[in-house]
Amino acid sequence: MVTATAVFSSTEVGQYTLVEPDGSIRTVDYTADKHNGFNAVVHRTAPISQHEAAHLHHH
Repeated sequence: MVTATAVFSSTEVGQYTLVEPDGSIRTVDYTADKHNGFNAVVHRTAPISQHEAAHLHHH
């Protein structure tokens, strides 16, 4: 378990995306501010098959 404390002077808004080992894509939208702290919404797509991945790389 990781615990972090931070003080924010303004609202920070961001997003990052990463590809999971199973081929799914995780996208995290986040906001952080002094009043509400850190809040994240995580979206995850279903993994694509190797056939679909190969098709994407050839077009």
